[in-house]
Amino acid sequence: MPLPTKPPLDPFPYDRHPNSQPFAPGIEAGPYVYVQDADGTVFVVPESEGHLHPRVLGAGAPAAAAGGLTIEAGGVIVELDNYSGTFQFGPEILPQVQEALERQGAVVRVDAIRPFNHRGDDGQVEAVLRHNDGRRWASVTLSLRDPDPSGEYPVRAPKVVCDVEALDELAATYGVRNWESGVVGGVRFGLKHLKVPYRGTVIHAIRGALRSDDMQVLSWAASIAVAELLHRDSQGISTPGWEASTRHMCPSQNNGGSMTLEELGEHLGLSRERVSQIQSEVHKKLSEKQSAD
Repeated sequence: MPLPTKPPLDPFPYDRHPNSQPFAPGIEAGPYVYVQDADGTVFVVPESEGHLHPRVLGAGAPAAAAGGLTIEAGGVIVELDNYSGTFQFGPEILPQVQEALERQGAVVRVDAIRPFNHRGDDGQVEAVLRHNDGRRWASVTLSLRDPDPSGEYPVRAPKVVCDVEALDELAATYGVRNWESGVVGGVRFGLKHLKVPYRGTVIHAIRGALRSDDMQVLSWAASIAVAELLHRDSQGISTPGWEASTRHMCPSQNNGGSMTLEELGEHLGLSRERVSQIQSEVHKKLSEKQSAD
């Protein structure tokens, strides 16, 4: 009996990745993304960049499960998670994936399971990519937070901004959940690429002018933003045909609002006492100016 499936949040009909293959014990060691099809077979692709999940099966095919895994020599799986921006399955799919992998010849280490939950501040980084055609562009704004013991995926800020000009008919049907699927994949790749533990991530804004086949660009932008937030070099993240830039932002720059003095003090790491002192000095100077006038 076929397994229940769900469609990808990025429904663009990508070609199947040339390196997509069913898991087998002789597979080369390293990090991979995986997608399980309706028949229960787990297909894998080396995790060489972000937002690979929609290309594991290709053609906008639905999936029964998706995430990432790390393989050691001999087909031993040392990490197995359900982290996928494209499909966003809960951790309940992990037992069926483990069972399928073992049927396909894998040895899953006892401590390999890494569950994540989807749900959908501090200093922020905006990564902007502009295409050589002068029209298409993408912007992703992220911040980091302390790791969550419940293993949550990147979450949306309370006032998340999603302002993407759709440049084709399919893109015009996309909402924030579709566009953020590329962002989540990019966060995953950025952390993997930098070889750092998973961090809690907050999505503050997704902007741009994009076609439906430009989802990978949001993934690149998210990976670059993660590197900047962690003060790491992002030069190793390739963006062919697109020029990348970044800027560090205060929280309320993102929605065009202004910050209170208390918010600015928190952002700059000032104590409440120092903020109160600054307020007193400002009021004093304003009073002196009014008296002089």
